[in-house]
Amino acid sequence: MPEDTTTVQELRDQIARLITENLRLQERLRDAERERNEVAVPAIAAALVRSIHEAEEAMAVEASGGVSYAIPELEVTLRGYVSQREEAVLLHLPRPELSIPPEHLGTVRMTAASIPGT
Repeated sequence: MPEDTTTVQELRDQIARLITENLRLQERLRDAERERNEVAVPAIAAALVRSIHEAEEAMAVEASGGVSYAIPELEVTLRGYVSQREEAVLLHLPRPELSIPPEHLGTVRMTAASIPGT
């Protein structure tokens, strides 16, 4: 019988460890979802400019016969919850699995344009 008691205790200990680990992983998942859905507006602007540069570089590789291409302007419109934290304006992107009424969402619109000679 003592062997059965030891086995039961080992199983209980293992269950307790697994529950603790599960709770820790759930907390990390919540943190990751919060971070993933929250984007600072300056980061959006920087990503927009980076995308233009990368697209122009890709077009230069594909171009032939001395033809060059440029993206003079790129506009982006994003919908989500707009908030402010300290000095930053943040856009919280809604999760696709949630059904959010459009009237509850704010809009951030940006246009990036190339300035010749700079």
